[in-house]
Amino acid sequence: MESVGSTSIAHKGNGWCTLIEASEIGDSKPPFWIQLHAGMFNFQYLDEKEPLTVLPDDGVRLPDGCKLTAWEPKVYCTFDVESVNEDDIEQMVRAALESYYGLAPNCKIKVTTEKLA
Repeated sequence: MESVGSTSIAHKGNGWCTLIEASEIGDSKPPFWIQLHAGMFNFQYLDEKEPLTVLPDDGVRLPDGCKLTAWEPKVYCTFDVESVNEDDIEQMVRAALESYYGLAPNCKIKVTTEKLA
């Protein structure tokens, strides 16, 4: 997977939100969403168990400064990433797509960026 651009949109104060979605990723995998906004990394959480143990086991490295702020089993998970550098945020997003969701390299995703009030 190739990425182009910056993940600085995840930092507080810029007022922008990026939403990444995929709905057609294969019969055995559910659709998902990932959101980067105002210092947070928020995404659809597929598991029952606590994210701090599940995500590293699934190949998602949680960098220094990344703090779990909220989660609900099989619904969502939110991390504060305000103090995480851009490269580490990009690696978290990439690992979530490739390792946690099992996204194939040729899968189509929809990326929407919007300015929030």
